[in-house]
Amino acid sequence: MAPPDLVRGVEATLFAATEPMSAPDIAEHLGGEDVTQALRELEAHYKGRGIELVRRGQHWHFQTAADLASLLRR
Repeated sequence: MAPPDLVRGVEATLFAATEPMSAPDIAEHLGGEDVTQALRELEAHYKGRGIELVRRGQHWHFQTAADLASLLRR
């Protein structure tokens, strides 16, 4: 398990980001910490929720769950 403060830092960084971020960019932002485990934990935590942490290529970002798109179009 990643330290709780690191998980929270990764979560906050991605939440505030204006565009998807790579793991090295997140790590650099957080002072060089290895964020791999924290990203895995957050991905599992958000799986199946209204927002999800997803990886596209080498970049991570939060997005609305695809099955809720019809709710947002109202």
